[in-house]
Amino acid sequence: ITSNGDRSADTLFLDGGQAPFNTTDPPTPGFIYLTPRKVESATANPWFEFPGSFTVQVWIRPIRVFLGTDIEGGIVGCLVRQVGTQFANINSGYGLTITSDSVVHFILTVRRETVSLDVEVAINEWVHLTAWFDTDAREARLYSSEGTGDAPTMASSYTWPGDGPEPCEFFFHNDLLVGMFQPLYGRNDYFSGYVEELRFWSRAISEDEMTDAIYRVFAPSPTVLSGI
Repeated sequence: ITSNGDRSADTLFLDGGQAPFNTTDPPTPGFIYLTPRKVESATANPWFEFPGSFTVQVWIRPIRVFLGTDIEGGIVGCLVRQVGTQFANINSGYGLTITSDSVVHFILTVRRETVSLDVEVAINEWVHLTAWFDTDAREARLYSSEGTGDAPTMASSYTWPGDGPEPCEFFFHNDLLVGMFQPLYGRNDYFSGYVEELRFWSRAISEDEMTDAIYRVFAPSPTVLSGI
């Protein structure tokens, strides 16, 4: 955190400007697109397609949510959603989005069932989010915190029925996007605001670890970074 607690001085700002309906060639707002890497001349599963449990943490400060529209700005995720085409009713991946009612959604598909865990957030205020999934328990949770020193609060949870571990489902169009939600053959919707300290964990971290991560700056060793 920078001086006076102002995170916006050293963080990523995404304009998220949505084009007017009469604009035929609008400029593209800022976003980050990560493509899958290749290993030994063959496309391997990208690192963000976790085969088991995972946790995603991020600080956000929404600036605009385009009140009264159906815009669902993408914060971060590798979501696939499509209906009404040759790829009808395809849902896969996971991600965090925000809709015009100031509600953040943690969307996840397991066992061909897509759920949305939701929490309402304040506009122009910082909030820390933790999207958590335990494949052994088949349970997803969404936590939020205002960063006042307290532990994060679980806003919503869901457990898929059945026995045994179940991973998140992925599709070949799952690409990791920061600042944009890109449905198949659909309109791109952008996040307007600030993003900071985006972190991915390849396991379901504990609530104590969640609290620690909110107020801790990580400095991975060169050995860890070389394996990313």
